[in-house]
Amino acid sequence: MLSLSERPFRSVPPWTITKATSANYTMVVDVDARRMDQAREIAEQIVAPVKARGYQEVLVYVHPAGRQDETTEIRRVQWTPRGGFVITVY
Repeated sequence: MLSLSERPFRSVPPWTITKATSANYTMVVDVDARRMDQAREIAEQIVAPVKARGYQEVLVYVHPAGRQDETTEIRRVQWTPRGGFVITVY
């Protein structure tokens, strides 16, 4: 008989990239996140490995996981080499 303690634990990730596009030195990333208050930290994790690739702007749109309609709050985190991170709430 298999007990629950023998099964590997699979946690739900705190955020997931749902779409990423880049063109003309700009990257746009859509993210579903369990915690909207972590938008900046999520953007920092996404931007860190691509900073050296010459992007002039990275836009990270953070949506609450499981809910996307016209009334859903969205947080956009913009990163530029000169301005750093700027958060806008929609």
